[in-house]
Amino acid sequence: MLARNFAESSASKHNDIISALDAGNVALAHRLAHNLKSNAGQLRRSGLQKAAGAVEDNLDKGENRVTAQQLKNLETELKAAIEVFKAL
Repeated sequence: MLARNFAESSASKHNDIISALDAGNVALAHRLAHNLKSNAGQLRRSGLQKAAGAVEDNLDKGENRVTAQQLKNLETELKAAIEVFKAL
């Protein structure tokens, strides 16, 4: 149940983070990355947890130091996790 809810509610998180960054809302992007990291940890998706953690770390103290590669890694890991959980 938790995995299915995650798949449904997290599908847009990558886009939500990018939208927040495009709007200059680093705090929101940081919070979204943090929540995604925590949820990934609960679901034992270590690749996603690590990717979200890297984004979160680079949004610390209100500064956007996130790289395009980190966002791409996050997108890749999120898609992989969602595919696994949709199959359940």
